[in-house]
Amino acid sequence: MSWRATPSAEHLAAIALQIGRAKDHARLLQFIEAAAINMERFQGLVRRYGLLDRWQTFERRFL
Repeated sequence: MSWRATPSAEHLAAIALQIGRAKDHARLLQFIEAAAINMERFQGLVRRYGLLDRWQTFERRFL
């Protein structure tokens, strides 16, 4: 039997932010509006993976 890790909602949201297509922005907004992600954990991933500029742009445009 093999074990496979499932990415967390926060990781999926960070990937959507990184890719940055319109449908990825829509998905990220859905995660936020549904309170499906832990924002503290998500923001930690944003910092860890160097996505702070993208996050700030997303916040200005959509939030």
